[in-house]
Amino acid sequence: MSDFHPELSGYEPTDSSRPLRGRRMVLLMRITVILGLVALLVPGVLTTMSIASATAARACAAAVTRYYPLSEGIDARFELVGAGGFGWQCYAIDQNERQTFVMPLGIIPGPFRPPAAGVTAWSDERRPMGPTFTFTTALWNTESMNAWVFVSLPADQSDEIRELTDGLRVGFGSQRVRVAINDSRWATSIFPESATGRFVLPVKKAIRQAEKIDVGDTATVTVELVL
Repeated sequence: MSDFHPELSGYEPTDSSRPLRGRRMVLLMRITVILGLVALLVPGVLTTMSIASATAARACAAAVTRYYPLSEGIDARFELVGAGGFGWQCYAIDQNERQTFVMPLGIIPGPFRPPAAGVTAWSDERRPMGPTFTFTTALWNTESMNAWVFVSLPADQSDEIRELTDGLRVGFGSQRVRVAINDSRWATSIFPESATGRFVLPVKKAIRQAEKIDVGDTATVTVELVL
């Protein structure tokens, strides 16, 4: 076998000044490797973030539904320094676009797990956004306003609302509220009744049909003041 290799002519193995690969080739290879790693990692990171975002949104929606049922929306977002520390945070949004911190969701969010039975929705740790009143009463109407159906707030609650909203009420002494009856939620206003001094709440037909209630039936009503 011949020891003559013309393609290696002029190359000395010990000549460090003439490497097999030039600087440009080495740089190109490094860039190729980096781009390959990025192409492998980025889709995984994006997929993980997408799953985490969707999980956080579902968990936040469940938490807001339980703790702030009269809110208008939610915001689940990742924060470096949030109200609940580092990680995903859940906020409830009211009608005036105000945000109220609900709970931390952690660095890796998981499904919302409600507290043990016996813990009420609006506990001391998860207060609603405005003063809230709950009462059970019967629906009624009058001959002069037969198309309208109302519930009356208790006298003591009406007195407290009157104090809380002094100077804030608008036309006819009305006060904006958010209302919940079972699974139905809506925004309306309560009005003072001149005969009794108690506030009355109109219950529209769509709500009565959805909850299968009408004049004479009893309902448990939650009213949140919009201040």
